[in-house]
Formats: sequence, structure tokens, C-alpha cells
Amino acid sequence: MNNPQKYDLYKSIYACLQCPDLAIQYMALYEILNSLLPIVDKRKTQKDVTTFFLNNKNKYKISFLNSRKKNKGNEDCFTYLRNQIGHPRGLSSEKIKKLGIKEATIKCLLRIINDVICEDCNLQ
Repeated sequence: MNNPQKYDLYKSIYACLQCPDLAIQYMALYEILNSLLPIVDKRKTQKDVTTFFLNNKNKYKISFLNSRKKNKGNEDCFTYLRNQIGHPRGLSSEKIKKLGIKEATIKCLLRIINDVICEDCNLQ
């Protein structure tokens, strides 16, 4: 690989995938995706991920859901799921496992991260 920075990034992704817990894998991969995206408003937030998906809605057919927070508008399904795991509000670990994090979800997130790394999407 000609770019050592990308090598280190792929190495980090590989390390995330070694964790046997899909929820932890998901959270780590979501954070990697967020870190790769440009900052939308003064500081890095989850809005950067939602903005990314809004800018790429023709490439990625994902859903948008009402935020669980009042008056926060819609968020992409990846951010919504991230917030359910990160702020479980009394959910047991068993219920968190049933939220819908499957290998297919991880693979989809990996594909999107790879697109961002390879600049095969709209980052504006």
C-alpha cells in the first residue's frame, strides 16, 4: 500500500472487527466513520454523519428516523442505532443485542467507511 496513513486506518478497522461483541464493533466503526467526515459546524458531532448521509442519499438507501430527543429532527438510521446503544435508558445488555446489529449491519458500515477512505462518495 502506497499510503501508510490508510494502512494504519485499515489496521484500526481490523482491530475493531476482532471484538466478538457486535455492539462494540458497531460503536467503534461508527466512531471511525465520524472521525473521517468533514466537520459541518465548528466541532465534530453526530450531525456530521447525518449530513453525510443526506449528501449521499442517492448512493446509500438508508432511512431517517425521528430523534429520541425532543425537537432534534431526524437522524440517519446509523446514528439512531448508535444513540440507542450509547444511551440505552434502562435497556439490558440482552435488549441491546436485539437492537438490530447484525453482521449485515457491520458489513454495510464497513462498505461506507471504505467509500469514505477511497473518496468514492460526496464528502461536502
